[in-house]
Formats: sequence, structure tokens, C-alpha cells
Amino acid sequence: MSAFTAGWLANRFGGPIHFAIIGFIVMIGSLFLSLGDVWMLIAQIFLICLGMVVIHTLASAEVNHNARSLGGVVNGPYVSCYYAGGALLCS
Repeated sequence: MSAFTAGWLANRFGGPIHFAIIGFIVMIGSLFLSLGDVWMLIAQIFLICLGMVVIHTLASAEVNHNARSLGGVVNGPYVSCYYAGGALLCS
């Protein structure tokens, strides 16, 4: 649901870059929830996923918008780096 509303929320919170920064802050801030018990860890995982979906949705749209003529060509390396970073973090 957050991917569908990310554009609308970005317009309400000052633009896609500003809202992606908010998503990044939410994602990093949720790391403090790992200091508690299991329920806080579940909340942390939910918030990290929410932050990453918002960042990914808005960042790929911003990259395509700024590339103008070769959006697909520019979006390919962006998505590759995004998922490669996720794979490195999970391994």
C-alpha cells in the first residue's frame, strides 16, 4: 500500500527527495527498536520495510524523471545497485 501512496505522500510532505529523506530517517531510527524484546523487533522490521519501499519507490521515479530520454537505461543500474546492496547486507 505504501508504494501506491508514495507519490501522493511525497506531494504532501514537500516533494519526493524530501519524503525519501524522511523514509531514510524512519528506517534508521527504527534500529533503536531492536534494543527491546521480540515485539519491538517485529515493529522494527515492519518500519524498515516501510522505509525501504518508500525510498525505492520515490528514488526510482526521481531517477527516471531526471534521466528524461533514457529512463530505462538509467533505471537498470539503479535497481541493480539497490538489490546488490540489499543482497550484501543480508549475506
